[in-house]
Amino acid sequence: MPSMKDGIFIFDVHSTYQTDEVFPGYSYHEKRRRLLPCCGIPYEDDAPHSIVHELTFFVKEADGSFSRHDEVHEERTYEVLTYDIFAGAGWFQVLQTLCGL
Repeated sequence: MPSMKDGIFIFDVHSTYQTDEVFPGYSYHEKRRRLLPCCGIPYEDDAPHSIVHELTFFVKEADGSFSRHDEVHEERTYEVLTYDIFAGAGWFQVLQTLCGL
């Protein structure tokens, strides 16, 4: 197992409930001062517990105009047991698990 001096990589994952029940059919829009992120309706991918988000960001430029930026985010998650197996194999260390959020 790497020591703290080797660095820390922090990441989070979605639950299978989030990818399977919440994201399909969910649309996200938020208005900020200089940024307007819009997320079309996510759709399921071929792999289990996976989702694809087609995102559009409108960024306010210095001249007051907005530039459009499109991104596609493909996400996949696994059952908690799978992460436990990965951690047990020494791939990473689980510091905290939050369930039900």
